[in-house]
This record gives sequence, C-alpha cells and structure tokens, in this order.
Amino acid sequence: MIDRHVYYLSCVVTKVGLNMEQGGDEEGGKPSWRRHLERSSTLVTTMLRRGVADLHDREVADSVAHARCMSCHEPKYELDLVELKCFADRRPPQCPVPLESDGHHVICHRCLEQRIKRYDACLKAAEDRGESKMLSARTVRNLTGSLTGTAPVAMNSSTELPETYLRQLPVKIIPCFKCKSPNVLRVRTVFNESVLRTHGIDRNGLIREYTVESSATKVVQENYFVTGIYENQRRPFFGTFSCNNLLTLDFRGSFSTKSGIEVEHEHVFEKPNKNWVWVEVDDPQLTDSTGENGWLYYGFVWDQGKAEKNPDLFRFLRRRHLLSTRVRLSDAIREELEKLRQEEKRAARHVSSPSRRRTAKFNGGR
Repeated sequence: MIDRHVYYLSCVVTKVGLNMEQGGDEEGGKPSWRRHLERSSTLVTTMLRRGVADLHDREVADSVAHARCMSCHEPKYELDLVELKCFADRRPPQCPVPLESDGHHVICHRCLEQRIKRYDACLKAAEDRGESKMLSARTVRNLTGSLTGTAPVAMNSSTELPETYLRQLPVKIIPCFKCKSPNVLRVRTVFNESVLRTHGIDRNGLIREYTVESSATKVVQENYFVTGIYENQRRPFFGTFSCNNLLTLDFRGSFSTKSGIEVEHEHVFEKPNKNWVWVEVDDPQLTDSTGENGWLYYGFVWDQGKAEKNPDLFRFLRRRHLLSTRVRLSDAIREELEKLRQEEKRAARHVSSPSRRRTAKFNGGR
C-alpha cells in the first residue's frame, strides 16, 4: 500500500516538472504551471495522509487489540498504557498484595491522570496544614516574646516544606495501584498524529506522555512506608450506609484496626519527622475479592458468615481497607530529583532557542 503511494507521488512530481518547463498561457490571472503546482500539492498532501492512515491501521491498531488496563480492566492501546515498576526486595511487609518476584502493573492514561490529580490534591492539603502549623507556632512564639520582652520572630523564607518542594518538580511520585510501590513519573506533552486524525478540529493533536524514571524509582522505593486503617459503616433496614449508623454493640468506631480496635483517622497525617511526605492518603485496597470502591459486606453482626463483595437485602454492615503511602525525602532522593529537574530545564532551553533565533532574524537582528 505504501509503495503504491510512493509510485503515484513520483508520477505527480514528474508531471509538475514537465508543466513548469512547458510554461503555458495565463488563465484567470495565474500561469498554467502554477495551477498545476497547486493541484499537485493538494494531491501530494492527500496521498501522504492516506499513507499515514494505512500505516497506522497496519502497524499500530492491529497489534494492540488485546491490551487491557489492570486498573479499570478496559481494552486500551499499548500507546495509552504505562508500566509501573514494582520491586519485591523493596516492598514493605505492610504491602497488601505481595509478589514473589519483580513485576510490572499496567495502568492506562485515564486512570493514571486520576491518580495524579489525587496526588496533587494530597500535596496541596498537606502543604496547607504545614503552613497553618508554622503560622500558629510563629504566632505563639511572638506572643510569648511580647510578654517576655524579646524581639518578634520573622518568617524564615529559607524554610521550605517538602510538599512545596515536590509540587515544584516536573515529575510525580505515584504509588502503584496494586502494591503501593512509588514510581517517579515524568510528564510531557507531545504531538500525536492519530489523535488529530481521529478528533479533527476538536483536538490539536497534543497528548500527555508518561515515562517511569527507573533510577529515581529504585531510590524512592528504598524510602517509603505503607500504613492502613479500616473504615466501617452500617445501614438501617431502610436507608443508606453511614458511619453514623454504627451501634454500641458493634464495638468499633468509624475507623479501626483489622481486629476492631477503634483508632483516630487523623493519625494518618502524623509523620516521624519533617522529611516524610504523604503522597497518597486513604486509597481503597482493590482486589478480586472486594467490591466497588473496595467494600466488603457482612450480615447484621461483624464476621457473621462469609463476606461478600456485592450488597443485598440481608447485608447491613460493610468495611474497606484504606491505605496511605508516605515517602522520605532523603539526600539520595533529592539528588535524583534535582537531576531530573536540570534535564527538564536543558530540554526546555534547547526547544526554545531556535524560536528566539528566528524571532531575532525577522526583527532585523534586534
């Protein structure tokens, strides 16, 4: 198919050259060779688009018909999937889905974008809490200093929260949806011809490209921890599930351990020191035995019979396992992240420099 297009293009170019040599009378204000050139250029553009479409259908579309996302279980193109790296020797014992060896968990771009939005929201919420705590501590110190006659404490601009540092980076630290191993993702915007052909004028052909940085991921997976709590809810005979419907005889609160010991939900925001950062909070554990959003349904009493993943009229209790992942920003991690930041800056300068030269040329060298 492509060879036929190339042969036709060579014939068109030869015909254009002959017409330019012969010249011709001017009709409608244009020479004949110019009209032939315009028509031939239109034919060349059309044949090139057909050739690209045929090549895409043969080499891309047919080879990815059986690819599926392991998160939403929907068929996807291989170009729309990202392999998250999971290393067994760096996985903590709290991991809900341990693997015997290293593996790769495949996730599509749509599911990954949802997790990136949750990652950004988690960092923003933690940053707001950290800034409020710093402001409260400064206010208390200033109030104490006014009573003792000491000078007020000014805000130190060099003190940067780890959440603020991560938000300024061109990469994202996204935990795996299966085993919670954090992966360092580089996010870029690239041009894709197939998107432009499929959506026409509704899209500009730009898509997001996600790349897992192996060296940085290995370092991050040596400095992370996963913790979890259970969320419990009950429903009345006629009503919806809510933690406010729990009874005293349930002997557990809205949040508890696996054995039923009540715990405070705010404990997930506690950190051993300021170098730790929560990159994911309260993510439901999703397995083949859990239902929608990770829920398991019980009868009227906890642990009565076998838990089911689908609700029915005789299921009045439900609970799910919420997992939270935190990462320690050690010196080795900061070094790897700074390398990625410098690479992104060099790439941006390399792309923008030709544009600056062309602008100076058209402006008369100014």
